[in-house]
Amino acid sequence: MNFTYNWKLSDLEKVKKNGLKAFTTFSCGGGADMGLLMSGFEVLGGCEIDKTILQYYNANFKHKFVYNEDIRDFVKKAQQRQLPGELYNLDLLHQSPPCSCFSISGDREKTWGKKKAFREGQKKQRLDDLFFEAIELVRQLRPKVATFENVEGLVKGKAKIYFNAIIGQLKRIGYQVQCFLIDGSDLGLPQKRKRLFFIAQRDDFFRKKIQLNFNEKKITFAQIFDSSCKDFYRPCDVSFNYYITRQKGDKNLQYCTSRIKNKKSFFNYGIVFDNKPCPTICGSSCYQLILDRCCRCINRNELLAVGSWPVDYNFLDAKLSHKCYLIGMSVPPLMMHKISQEIHKQLFL
Repeated sequence: MNFTYNWKLSDLEKVKKNGLKAFTTFSCGGGADMGLLMSGFEVLGGCEIDKTILQYYNANFKHKFVYNEDIRDFVKKAQQRQLPGELYNLDLLHQSPPCSCFSISGDREKTWGKKKAFREGQKKQRLDDLFFEAIELVRQLRPKVATFENVEGLVKGKAKIYFNAIIGQLKRIGYQVQCFLIDGSDLGLPQKRKRLFFIAQRDDFFRKKIQLNFNEKKITFAQIFDSSCKDFYRPCDVSFNYYITRQKGDKNLQYCTSRIKNKKSFFNYGIVFDNKPCPTICGSSCYQLILDRCCRCINRNELLAVGSWPVDYNFLDAKLSHKCYLIGMSVPPLMMHKISQEIHKQLFL
């Protein structure tokens, strides 16, 4: 089946299974799971620390093995061989460690090595070492292919130290790894979302270096604009006052604050132009992405399209802000679908 950004969960029933088994961690609302299912994988389950988010996950999937716990505890179970045998020697293990500590719009270095009560799971913990916990899980489960997704900030500035350490550790545990910087707008996603994807093949499984060359026609915001949906927020007074001073060429409200107050702030408040893909969706974009054509923020239907989430996803009556959090924090299903589809074609056929 040829999937686009506009689809339904019920469409998955039409997908031909490819005989491969997968598992995800840091599963959030199931974006990666959906992408894998779109490509024909059997997803055995996932691990997610946030109990509230897991309610949405379980409401939409009937996976065999689902864990609500810290990845560190899950890794301990793997080390002690307490996990089901089906999770060892998987065809594909996908992990998306929290990326806020590496995002160029976040605090970055200020958070490294420190414990903090981040929103992910509402638990005081370090986030900068979770990637290495994820790698330890790979060492224990020994999947044929391990994939990871993270922000492009991981290869910028001082964060390159972490990037190089990640590559080195994967090699040490017996995996040949490639890293790709992929823009979602190049593979049919109506969103300019740049993400790093690591694809690691186990040494004794290694087939060949994978090639990822996506160059699909850009989907502009005008193509998904939906004036019928009234589920949206208006800009707050402060952002509105900056918004009305915008000038041609301004990509976000930081340009306005720089002119007015000589201060760089409101970087995450993007301006959505009709002739371009939507800016990157984050956990609070329903407040922060303001349309250029009219003074409102992105609405529910546009949010689903931009994130390539199925229109029949069960959000359990969640507010728009929580829907946005789920979509912004998850891997876009279409993005994971296109990548996992190539993994299947190039490494398993």
